[in-house]
This record gives sequence, structure tokens and C-alpha cells, in this order.
Amino acid sequence: MAYKSKPTVEDRNVSLGECISILGRSRSSILRDVEAGRIPRPFKLGGKVYWRLSELRECMEQMRHAA
Repeated sequence: MAYKSKPTVEDRNVSLGECISILGRSRSSILRDVEAGRIPRPFKLGGKVYWRLSELRECMEQMRHAA
């Protein structure tokens, strides 16, 4: 029997509400940034929209270095 490792905090899914809190941006700003390619595209799971926390953190690092 194969055991799967538990996902780390970096690997968890982040909802739109959490994304708003993490990035400190409004819903419309986040969606605009997704369309412009500044934030990774979310994925749908069970009819809801999620991002990978690790991808958001990587995106934030790139934004810091670009500023």
C-alpha cells in the first residue's frame, strides 16, 4: 500500500477570499492582474476558484524584485 505524503502549507489551495487577504488587493484588481498575466491563473475545484499558495508566494517575490 502506497502512502501519500501530507501536503505542506506551501502546497495548499487558497480561495479568492484568502487571495484578497494575502495580496491586499480587491477582487477586481486580482482578476485584472490575472488577465494581464501578473498573477497566475486560478483553477476551479467543485465550482470554486483556487490558487496554489506556493504560486502566489512566488508571484509576490517576483513583484517585490520588479519594484
